[in-house]
Amino acid sequence: MLAGKARRVLVTTGALAATATAVVSGSVAVADSDSDDTPVGLEVFSPRGGDNAGVGGRGWFVDLAVDYPSLDAAGFSGPQLSGPAAHDNTAPFPGTFSPGRDDRLPGLVVLVSTTSATQPGFSGPGTNLANLFNTTGVTDRTEDVAQIWDTWIVGAPAGRRHGVSAEPARRL
Repeated sequence: MLAGKARRVLVTTGALAATATAVVSGSVAVADSDSDDTPVGLEVFSPRGGDNAGVGGRGWFVDLAVDYPSLDAAGFSGPQLSGPAAHDNTAPFPGTFSPGRDDRLPGLVVLVSTTSATQPGFSGPGTNLANLFNTTGVTDRTEDVAQIWDTWIVGAPAGRRHGVSAEPARRL
C-alpha cells in the first residue's frame, strides 16, 4: 500500500430512490421509496481491497457487474463502447465520454477520493466519474435479473496522487 497516496474508489448504484449501504463484498438488498424490496447486487472485480493498481495514476481498470431486477429498473439505455477523442460517441455502440452521469447506466455513481478539480469537468472528489466507463453491456438476463457489466479503462490520471490502493466502498 502506498501510505498517504491511497485512492479510494466508491461505487454506488441505485434503483428508483434506493438507499442502503454495504462495504467491500457481497450483494445487498435495497428498498425503493415504496418500501418494496428491490434486490440490486454489485460485484467489483477490479480494483479489489488492498490492490495497488496502475502506474502514474493510469493503466488500471474499474470493472464491475450489477444485477438489477430488470433493464428498466437499471435505467439501461443500451450498450456502449466509448472512450476519449475518436472513440467518443461512435459506432458500433456509441456513448458519451466525460465526467458525470452515465448516459447508458444512469443510476451508477463512481467517486475516486483523489479526483482533482484542476481538470475541466472535474470538481474534486465529489465528481461522478461513471460516464468515463468505456464498455457497458448486458451479460445475463432472466425473468428475475438483468446483469450489466461495466468497465472503465483509466487511461489518464484523474487525481492528485499516482497509484491506487483500492478499498472500495459500495453504497446501493
